[in-house]
Amino acid sequence: MTSEPTPAPTPDVAPSRGEGRSVRGMPGGSWWGVFAGVLVVAVAWAGVDHVMEGSLCGRGGQIDTTRLSMRNVQTQVDTYAVRKRGQVPTFQQGLPAIFGDMDLPRDGWGNQYLYISPGPDGLPYDLISFGADGKVGGSGENADIALSNELANDERSPS
Repeated sequence: MTSEPTPAPTPDVAPSRGEGRSVRGMPGGSWWGVFAGVLVVAVAWAGVDHVMEGSLCGRGGQIDTTRLSMRNVQTQVDTYAVRKRGQVPTFQQGLPAIFGDMDLPRDGWGNQYLYISPGPDGLPYDLISFGADGKVGGSGENADIALSNELANDERSPS
């Protein structure tokens, strides 16, 4: 009595591309399904942002970019002061003392900042953006944004 040999086990074959794959934590989901879901959320988020008047390239975006840029400049000026034993650049030296002549920071509209030293109310310096129109005064997107006002607003707002 001869027994027939049992066939050798075959290795599991990976499913072909797109078949049966799942993303960890998402049974049966495919990478394309996840991508499509993320894309839908991103488009919806951008739509809500646009409706709320703060579109990524609109008015709110440039004002927010300016405020963020001012905080970055503030960090650079404060770092300079630490290196110079508490001395910030003079009005005559201005921001080129920190950034050089070619790399001066700009606000959200591409305008250079006005650097003042000493600043108001006993501050060592102030940084001012003249808004979208680049002129003193204005309202809305043309309003001036001063670092000293931003700092005062931070002190008034609860943490």
